[in-house]
Amino acid sequence: MEEKVSGYLAEDIAAFMTGFDYMDQGFETGDSDLVIKGNVVIQRVLGREPQFTNQKEFDDLMESEEVFQL
Repeated sequence: MEEKVSGYLAEDIAAFMTGFDYMDQGFETGDSDLVIKGNVVIQRVLGREPQFTNQKEFDDLMESEEVFQL
């Protein structure tokens, strides 16, 4: 399992690192949009389509009746 995960991560390491860099910048500056942007990059590498791409979309989702999916 560890070999498969390592191989998978190695294929997309640049995208993962970009996502983590955005998240680090967001945590350092308090910019939630950068944290979310990093999360979106990583989710897309993993084949997921995020439900929100910025803080406003997240807030709108939380106020809606739409189901929040993890």
